[in-house]
Formats: sequence, structure tokens, C-alpha cells
Amino acid sequence: MKFFEESAAVGVTHRVVEQENKLIALIASWNGVRDSESGIRNSEYCIGTVQQSCLNTLISVGDVTSGTIHSFQPMLDVNYYVNILVHNRAGLTTTLTSRKLSFDITPPSPGEVIDGYSKDIDYTNSTNSIAVQWSAFEDSESEVKKCQWSVTQKTVSHNGTYFGNETELFQQNVQNSGQATRTGKNDSRVYPKKIANLF
Repeated sequence: MKFFEESAAVGVTHRVVEQENKLIALIASWNGVRDSESGIRNSEYCIGTVQQSCLNTLISVGDVTSGTIHSFQPMLDVNYYVNILVHNRAGLTTTLTSRKLSFDITPPSPGEVIDGYSKDIDYTNSTNSIAVQWSAFEDSESEVKKCQWSVTQKTVSHNGTYFGNETELFQQNVQNSGQATRTGKNDSRVYPKKIANLF
């Protein structure tokens, strides 16, 4: 026997905690749960690969209707569910389950960046124009959400032996592959240290 609650859906969001080790944090909420008769006594939650089953020990949060699973490492091509058990003060329990969850645990492919018009260069004699070409930025799991290129500069010391503070000149959203040219202020004291960064 359980107590019925309308609009008691489980919402789940996540954020990357540590990309190198493929760790994420799962934030679940079940704010729609109500019990007008005896009130909510306690909620527990866990994550599992099937509905109403747990991979970890149930986490108790009292009468709070949200919780976080910290440093979770999902597996590739495995579906997950967040399972919630809500207990009222009369001893009845309602079980809630999130939608099916799948996670992209690998970053996009590094692609290729060519600094220059036709071949990759490390230096340029132009102080007001920079060209770049890029390709092969792909993600087979969830596709590439955003790709950007940017130009940064470092000020050269008077004797030319070192570079000073790094400043980003501009940043622009682009397609996964393409080419672009950027022109700017002519200043012989500025040397383009990083020609292109793509994210």
C-alpha cells in the first residue's frame, strides 16, 4: 500500500566533476511529492541500472525532496535510473523513478587545427591578420554542442626575450570544421602567441 501523489515527477540534472576520471554529480529532485494527511517523514534515494533497484546504499535525506549523488562514474552505453522512496508518517511508502538516463563520458575528438592559409605555421610576419583552418571535431555519443575559436596575444618585452600578460582578443562560435581570418589593430609590440583555441 502506498500514498498517491499527483505531479510527483523526478527531475535529474548532472554536472561534470572531473573529466579525466569521468566523474559526474547527479542532482535529483522530487518537489511534487505531497502528503496532506500525515505528512512526509523521510525520503531515500539511490541510482540503479533498472527501475526500483540500487547500485549504491539508499541515501536518507529526511523530509527534504532533493539530493545529490557525488562523484558517480557512469559506464559507457549503460542506462541508469534514480530511484526515490518517500515515506509518510503513517508508515506508507511511495516509490518514484526518474526517466532513463544515459551519459556521454568522453570528450569530442581533438580534431586538427592548421594555423595559416595552407600549411601549419608557428610564426607569422603579419601583426594585424591571422588565419586558421580546423576540421574533424566530432562526438559520436552526443554530438558537438559548441565549437569556438579565439585569438590571444602576449606583449613582447623591449629586448624581445620574453612575453608579458596574455590577453584574449576575441572569441567566436564556429561550425565543427571550417576556416576563418581575423584582422585587428597593427601593433608591432604584439606577437600572436596562440593562434587558435577550439573548445
